[in-house]
Amino acid sequence: MTFLDRPDAMVTQELTADGVLLVTLNRTARANSWCEELELDYYAAFDRAVIDPAVRSVLLSGNGRHFCPGMDSDLLREITAQGRVYMSGRRPQTFLRTVPKPVVAAVSGACAGIGFVQAMMADIRFTSADARWCTAFGRIGLVAEDGVAWRLQRVCGDAIASDLLLSSRVVDGEEAARLGLANTVPDGVTVFEHALAYATELTHCSPASMALIKGQLLLDADETAEQARLRARAYLARAKMGPDYPAAIAARDTGTQPAFAGLSAQHGYLPNGLPTWGWTLSTD
Repeated sequence: MTFLDRPDAMVTQELTADGVLLVTLNRTARANSWCEELELDYYAAFDRAVIDPAVRSVLLSGNGRHFCPGMDSDLLREITAQGRVYMSGRRPQTFLRTVPKPVVAAVSGACAGIGFVQAMMADIRFTSADARWCTAFGRIGLVAEDGVAWRLQRVCGDAIASDLLLSSRVVDGEEAARLGLANTVPDGVTVFEHALAYATELTHCSPASMALIKGQLLLDADETAEQARLRARAYLARAKMGPDYPAAIAARDTGTQPAFAGLSAQHGYLPNGLPTWGWTLSTD
């Protein structure tokens, strides 16, 4: 269904009046544990985020007490007993980083395994104090899956990444914040309320600008400082060719809010789906 939720969807979608797409893991009978059907609904939700120009930012959360405790334990036992592949044709689980719109995660309760991976692939993460973060892989005889070792080293450094991955120890939300995994929230508000306010604030920024910045973050992480400088120079010229920069300057002069257009469906996922306004630039 295009842009519509099925009554039995394991991941629900709701677009706020401000343009925040609420993507909610909704398998509450199993504490939002991951399975094949949930993963497909998850893909569909982020496909909508990419192609719907009304979506300005995304808020990812879990319905109920938990974010996601990892892969469903019954499914893991079934896969092991049958010796079958979990799911063919999967997308890389790093794909949240290629969504051209900012993704904010609100984490409460259990956040482990593939749930930990999904939270780490969000652009900004907020955590409740009583959340329980855990990589989990070392405790079940697996490895750091889906590029999370790469991501963790860049988010919180080699020493902390090594600690969390090798020990698979559980850290609460306060320690997660100290380690740099996520930001805590002010007293008196829930993690969802704070994350929603933040995601709503992002809807006032230029969608084209945010897509270009996400492209820089995605590509610069694997390149030299000089390559990043050249890319920034090219992207700056690209941004100045678009309508948002002059609109923002004009609005600043009049004290009004600029009316930025949403990203059209033609842009797609990053890194190729960057706004160009018909003009292609090279960073070489």
